[in-house]
Amino acid sequence: SIYDGDSVAVREAIHLGVSVIATDTGMRPAEVHLIGISNSGELVRAIEEGLSRPRERRGSPPASEENIEAVVELYRELMLDMGKGD
Repeated sequence: SIYDGDSVAVREAIHLGVSVIATDTGMRPAEVHLIGISNSGELVRAIEEGLSRPRERRGSPPASEENIEAVVELYRELMLDMGKGD
């Protein structure tokens, strides 16, 4: 995708040891294999590489409030902008 936020599905997949490939749009856990936006060749290479590796179950990534804080800040900014029109 061109823009995508943090994803519970991505974090669940990582926890289960499933390789995750995603576009480099930010807000991705360190374990995600990032590819460029609209780069099909890079996607094919990442899939082939992921399929060649053994699947390992990993622990949960450390808890972080960074992403939720960014969402709350965005909402705060939107609310302030809405108040300016009154």
